[in-house]
Amino acid sequence: MAILRVYRLACLLMLALLFVGCGEDDGASKSASIKIVSIQPETSYPGVSTDINFEVLPGDGTSADELSWVVRFGDGASASGSASTASVSHTYASSGIYTVEVLAMTAEREVASDSTQLKVLEPIDLALSDVRGAPANVQVGGELSISFIAKNVLAGAVESPFKVDAYLSASANVNAADTDDLIHLGQTTVSAENSEAPVIDAGASVAPGFKVQIPQDALTGNYHVVVWANPEGQFSDLDAANNRAVSGGPIRVENTASLVPDLGVRDIAMTPSRAFPTLSQLSRTFTVTNAGNIDAFDVVAKVWLSVGNTTLEPGEDQLIEESGTFSVAAASEKLFNLKTLVLDDAIVPPSGEEIEVYLLVEVAIQGDSPEVNLANNIGASQTPTLVSDERSEGIDIAVSDFAVTPDSTYLDGTLNVSMRVKNEGTLAAGSFFCGIYTSEQAAVNTNADPRLTNINISNLAAGAEELIDRDIIVPGLLDPGNYYFYVVCDPQGALSDAYRSNNQAIFDTPIRITDEADVDLYADTLTVPQSAASGDTVGLVATICAGGSNATGHTRGKLWRSTSGTPDYSPDALLEFDIPSINPGECEDIVIETEAECVDFSPHYFYAIEVDSDNTLPESNESNNRASGAGRLNVSGEYCACVPDGRGNDDSVNAHPLSPGVSSQALCQPERCDFYGVNLTPGDSLFVKTTFDAARGKLQTRLFDTNGLNELDANANDDYQEVATFLVPSGGDYIVSVCGATSTTQNLYDLDVEVISPAAGYDVLPRDLRVPTRDTFSIGSQLGISFRVYNLGEDATPADFNAKLVISPNPIIGDGDDIALSPATLTIPQVAAGSSQNIEAEVTIPTSIDNGTYYLGVDLDLADSNPGNNQVASKQITIETQCYDPLEPNNSFGEATTVTPGSYSNLVSCTAAPDYYKICVQNGKKMSVRVEFDESQGDIDLSLFDQTFREIDNSATINTDFEQVSVDYVNGSQCYFAKVALLTTEQVLQTNYTMTVAVQDVDPSLQCDAVFESNDSLDSASSLLAALNHSTTLDRCPQGDTDYYYVDLQREQKVSLRGILDPGAQAGTLRIQLYHPNGSAGRNHETAPGSPVAEIADFEAPAAGTYYLQVTIDGTQRRATYRLEADGLGALGGVDLAASNSMIGPGSYGPGDEVRLGFTLANLGNQTADAPSYKVYLGQNSAHDSGADIELTSVSLTQDFGAGVSRAVTTRFDLPVGGLWDGTGYLHIVVSTIAQTDMNPANNQTFIPITLSTN
Repeated sequence: MAILRVYRLACLLMLALLFVGCGEDDGASKSASIKIVSIQPETSYPGVSTDINFEVLPGDGTSADELSWVVRFGDGASASGSASTASVSHTYASSGIYTVEVLAMTAEREVASDSTQLKVLEPIDLALSDVRGAPANVQVGGELSISFIAKNVLAGAVESPFKVDAYLSASANVNAADTDDLIHLGQTTVSAENSEAPVIDAGASVAPGFKVQIPQDALTGNYHVVVWANPEGQFSDLDAANNRAVSGGPIRVENTASLVPDLGVRDIAMTPSRAFPTLSQLSRTFTVTNAGNIDAFDVVAKVWLSVGNTTLEPGEDQLIEESGTFSVAAASEKLFNLKTLVLDDAIVPPSGEEIEVYLLVEVAIQGDSPEVNLANNIGASQTPTLVSDERSEGIDIAVSDFAVTPDSTYLDGTLNVSMRVKNEGTLAAGSFFCGIYTSEQAAVNTNADPRLTNINISNLAAGAEELIDRDIIVPGLLDPGNYYFYVVCDPQGALSDAYRSNNQAIFDTPIRITDEADVDLYADTLTVPQSAASGDTVGLVATICAGGSNATGHTRGKLWRSTSGTPDYSPDALLEFDIPSINPGECEDIVIETEAECVDFSPHYFYAIEVDSDNTLPESNESNNRASGAGRLNVSGEYCACVPDGRGNDDSVNAHPLSPGVSSQALCQPERCDFYGVNLTPGDSLFVKTTFDAARGKLQTRLFDTNGLNELDANANDDYQEVATFLVPSGGDYIVSVCGATSTTQNLYDLDVEVISPAAGYDVLPRDLRVPTRDTFSIGSQLGISFRVYNLGEDATPADFNAKLVISPNPIIGDGDDIALSPATLTIPQVAAGSSQNIEAEVTIPTSIDNGTYYLGVDLDLADSNPGNNQVASKQITIETQCYDPLEPNNSFGEATTVTPGSYSNLVSCTAAPDYYKICVQNGKKMSVRVEFDESQGDIDLSLFDQTFREIDNSATINTDFEQVSVDYVNGSQCYFAKVALLTTEQVLQTNYTMTVAVQDVDPSLQCDAVFESNDSLDSASSLLAALNHSTTLDRCPQGDTDYYYVDLQREQKVSLRGILDPGAQAGTLRIQLYHPNGSAGRNHETAPGSPVAEIADFEAPAAGTYYLQVTIDGTQRRATYRLEADGLGALGGVDLAASNSMIGPGSYGPGDEVRLGFTLANLGNQTADAPSYKVYLGQNSAHDSGADIELTSVSLTQDFGAGVSRAVTTRFDLPVGGLWDGTGYLHIVVSTIAQTDMNPANNQTFIPITLSTN
């Protein structure tokens, strides 16, 4: 029974399906009609676009929306759509007869169709010849009869009609590119005699003829008749060159109306096409024509700017240029070359609006000279310049203020280019370059003109600008002559730039290039002031001149100083100075500013200069490059003379007696030591402090017993020394000596003598409480302090006792207004009788105190015999509470707080100081920083900087509660800096914000090999020697990446450098560019198709120094690989010490402050480096100047560095008491090998900024 029920159920299901299948098909009731209207051309050719035109009409009960169509072209291809009237185009690849079918469809069902056959003919070879025009003399408006012969060269017939155009040409030499410049006369169609005959039989010719009318605006002159059967869109021709023919003899066209001048203006062009936020500068070109038959004299051209229309309205439009009078010959023209104009009154758009500005040119003959036609005397630029005070959406690179100097140079000479590059868009621009080109014409043609050099810009944030000032080398491959120079930023279109016309600029003055270098730069005179006070800035005036026939270009000079009248050029120069380009026969007075200071206690100083000190100019006469100053500079000041005291206290026997107190002393030649006697009674303790400027001469203070033989204490610290003895066993004169470090040392110093009577038991005394000496500290700041604890008693102190650490509004420590620091107490170890302990501690300023001046204090919590001397106070400091948050202080790059990925809340931004954060990111990541705030309480702007402190992104939107900056790809592990700034005109001085730092992985397929990154600029160049030793190929990644490598060369060292695409079949052109030590561009070379090697062969270094090799590979691919080779650099391998990742403690620093410094030292070479040493210097510039920078410390390491070994190095030192300045300084770390040659000494140095304060 169960089986029977299943059987019945199956039958019922089948019956139900049958009923469903027999239901009404909804599409069967639909209808339509479809018709092929035409096919153009009626017969076609391979490669010619063929249009099929048809219409689809719905039938009863069918709407047009329900219909669609399909076209089958008969060669396997098809097209589809839904419009009721349609046209589709198709190109057939080969000849034949094809059935073209069009179908009307509804619900994927065919409801109507139409078809026809199309014949696609074999390609033809049509040749035109024997062109004639008659009559030979014709007036404008007259009729001209044209005849020619059209021959079918092939064996097959020409079956399809074709069109032939006729033109007038002033020249008998015409090619296809000239067509737009010819005078068009008319057109005829060559057809068959009847529908059964071909147009031209195989091998046959026809002689068509037709009449045309000479245009009214044709100028009087002789013309050739041109006929052209353009095959494009008509037929396939095997030889298009013979589709064009020119008459052998000319015809004469007379324009009787041109018996008077007829001025016109055409080709009016203005750049840029867009200006932001105002239009203040533009470049223009135009052409003035004379269509008349007589010359036009006393012509004046006026250039106007019109807002919103092309109609000249002198009362409203702005006249920006008026020419002098000029002439235009009959039937001729005058070109007004490119010229840059700076507007007296910038055009300012209404707020939030965009306006169109047209360039109008008006030409007129002065006086009563008539013209046949005045209507064409005014012309306008076809495209207006858009002016808006709102940034372009996206990226918009704009170039302005492009200039090239001097106005003449020589092959292989130097030119200076300068410009301003802005991003006027709303999005940051990634890495791109600006190419510098030269041309014989004032026009841009990057495909034909040589590119002399690239100026690389790694990033340009929205709204940011970069000032470029660069020296370039004129290639020796150019021919002598006059050349225009122009710049095009992003010439390969790597950026999605909204407006590209403002990416370029032409310097409108041609530069004269000669084939021989005739240049002579010489120092004429050097004027020296007569007197100055020490510390004053004095100006020496150097008169520098140029002889010969070429300008000098930008060069450098050096200044020396000596205490004798004879110049000594052997030591390092006092300073270097820039020399601008000087034209031949001219002189420049250059003011060289230097500080008047006394060295070695001499008051008289002589100066000398040398020009072209880098030896960049090919001068035949260098004997006049040096000049001595006329006269001497007399400097007055404390250290300008050292006068011996004459006391005869040069040994311990003749010690000069000293009483307690402070006295000023001098150690002067011929003195080597000063000896003093201090009278003590049994049990007394003695403190002697010596204060001096160690930079002027190092001293050593020593303390002896009464016979002057037994040394009790000694100190050779810089600037501040203290010696002491405690509880002396016997009375008498104890001897103190102050000696110079060498036999020639001279210096001034102060002695502070303190005698303390003995105490019973133990008597502890804190002294010399030292804190950082900068002006101001924020609440919450951490400070490093140090002090010394003496025991002047007869007994040792207990094993441990406490010292209270406090901050007080006055120097009286131990009273009721002290506030505990953190930590509040510090354990002091036992101090033996008559000895001392040096104590160091880290303390934190409490967040509960108010703004004001304070003193840090130490109060020894010990019941000794004299508790009244258990306290000591520091110098006065200032505490500020404003802007405090847990990440303060971080008010400068040097104080930037290092943050890791995460969210940071309750941060405070204030108008007094921005916040800086340091974010270190690994290679191959992407990073973003976002700040969120209440916009009603003040607008916060966010900026992002790279490790060279150059802005790479910013976010400064308005009416939003957040800002965000980011890096899409981190190419090489590096650190970035984020700056948060509060902008407000209200009384809001600070506001809270939250900051989120996100670091994420990128797609692994986008990873780049960053072994030498980031090396995107001269400042961050990698070692060329290391790159040559690299075992795998080098990476240009991502697109637009530029790599720089440095190498040290000796004068006249000859090298060959090669960049090689590897593998060689990669797309893109590899280009290597050499830069000289002064940053000027040198020789370059590019790969060519089929040749993957670019080589700078046999380069001879003109001067010793660090040279740079730039490698670029164009193309759209993300990654390109290459390798480098070199000849002439000597054997590779060995020791390569590299210093990097320097860091110091936060805050600003003042005289005498302790600095804690750390850095990474690595040996990148393949041999072990013996234990190296390093020195730390303080300078005013990011480039180390061994002659000017102050040496702070010298350290010899104890460990060897094996190949590939990297270690963290730390040290501490004090800043000098004198010689500092307010603002930014630079700590330079210079590493040296011991008796080994470092194959790459250029990376032995690194630096870090430090904020200095002398108050």
